[in-house]
Amino acid sequence: MRKLLNWALGRPVGNNSWFLVVEIFWATIYGSAQAFNGAYAIHLGASNTVVSLLSSVPALMAAVVMLPAARFLQSRHNRKRWLLGSLLASRAGTLLFVLVPFVHIQGLSQGTLFVIIVVLWTAPAHFFNLGFIPFLSQAVKPENRADVFSTRNALSGAILALFNFLFGKWLVQAPFPANYQAMFVVGFLFSLVSLYYLGKVNVSEVPTVSVPNAATPFWRSLTQQWTALRTGLSKVPGFNQIIINTFLHSFGMWLAAPLYLLYFVRYLNASDSWLGLFGSIGSLTTIFGFLFWRRFIV
Repeated sequence: MRKLLNWALGRPVGNNSWFLVVEIFWATIYGSAQAFNGAYAIHLGASNTVVSLLSSVPALMAAVVMLPAARFLQSRHNRKRWLLGSLLASRAGTLLFVLVPFVHIQGLSQGTLFVIIVVLWTAPAHFFNLGFIPFLSQAVKPENRADVFSTRNALSGAILALFNFLFGKWLVQAPFPANYQAMFVVGFLFSLVSLYYLGKVNVSEVPTVSVPNAATPFWRSLTQQWTALRTGLSKVPGFNQIIINTFLHSFGMWLAAPLYLLYFVRYLNASDSWLGLFGSIGSLTTIFGFLFWRRFIV
């Protein structure tokens, strides 16, 4: 497989690049299992409002977690250890999904309980996502990044397409909730393989950056960082424009995102198999985009 990657990129790849490509293969299987979270919540009895929280509250959680997480990571010398730990904590939450059908709390539906668990376990995921981009920049040389990242994205799209379809078929063949429980366990086990290869990526330790005194009230630190962000953006107009464009694009794209699943399941009576096929088609289209645009990125 490594020879195939060397041929595809037209040159031998380093160990870090290879580990990152292998890692995304296993991580995407885990991600494919998570793609059915909304359907699982509906099957467990979650209301339309509660299901919509799967999209809205994690975004709010990101806003709350990002700044404190950034301060924390800047003050740490060995950031890789914290990244891997947060990723493991996030993925381990999947095992709680398996237990939800066995839990009965008066006045709280199992669907609502599942959504609460998902939302809470997004915190370590946001912590990891914050530090992963700098981690990638350390792991891959600038001249190799476009090829390696596009290869990761294309491979991820292919694996998502395959496993969305396979998981969807499995969910309609096996009885509920054992079908979802087995899928989540399989996804978690594959995610451990991903974690292993990510741990093999060799990055140099980075110097710590001084942060405001821990005794400083959080709200004051938050205000200071917001002021620093505004000052920094004003000095880099191009980056400022990217943020504005990203916000406008995401606002329009994600505003109605929670409604699609509800419409498909509640009103069109879409099966899990249909949802898997729908996700597969969406993933396949990304492959062509990544392979096409890679030729224009230098």
